[in-house]
Amino acid sequence: MTDITNSLLHNEFWDYNTLYNSLSDDLEDPLSLDDNVPFHPAKDLSVTLPDNLMGYAGIYIDDTIGITPDLGDNTKRLSRAIPLAIYSIARPTGDLDIIPRKDIKLMKKFKVEGHLEEVKKVLGWILKTRTLTLSLPHDKLRDWSHDISKMISGKKSHFKSIESILGRLNHVACSFPPMRHYMGRLYQALQRSSLSKGWTSFSAQELRDLDMMLLFLNKAASGISLNNLVFRKPDFIYHSDASEFCIGGYNILTEGSLANRASN
Repeated sequence: MTDITNSLLHNEFWDYNTLYNSLSDDLEDPLSLDDNVPFHPAKDLSVTLPDNLMGYAGIYIDDTIGITPDLGDNTKRLSRAIPLAIYSIARPTGDLDIIPRKDIKLMKKFKVEGHLEEVKKVLGWILKTRTLTLSLPHDKLRDWSHDISKMISGKKSHFKSIESILGRLNHVACSFPPMRHYMGRLYQALQRSSLSKGWTSFSAQELRDLDMMLLFLNKAASGISLNNLVFRKPDFIYHSDASEFCIGGYNILTEGSLANRASN
């Protein structure tokens, strides 16, 4: 279905005004932010990607995610491409079907999640395309912080509770890798709890690690820059070299100084 969506988006012969599924008409209009909200600049990537002004659709397990720059009729094309792709791989159900089956589309969910927005909940995160940030939803921040605070105040916890909170923290750490540096001792607590009838007491350092997790969760909820989650061209390069006085050391080279060095 995702492949069909991308084929439609990049097919110059597709007349999206006449060839589309009526499911698209049930979607709300695209929701944009106010014009006074500035666009955050994207940093240069370390890889070269082809220009794509028509948009693209990706999929994670069974969640299709479509995104496109708001140029021309792009939003209309994208809002009609995905429903048409759904329709093309599953004909509508009818009274003459020999084997009863459910409709492939769940209208209630599709109407809520299917319309285009500049701020969208994607795979458990709040994606803000204009500010280029990824944020942990506030309901997860509230619930997960409550569970961690309960562990800290009780100074002990059960295997299942520790396992559950580590799973949640791993969810955050996928987009905020510095967290993993402080999770090793918590995994040791998980291991102890599996050997002591399910319960274990936290050491002083483990309690500090849990307290650090609260700071990380708040940081994730405030927004993580997408510029820090992609393969970026470095702003600074630390180059080991001998100085002009024949003393070994490290020089900080920017992109401009590297170009001058190469020309000299």
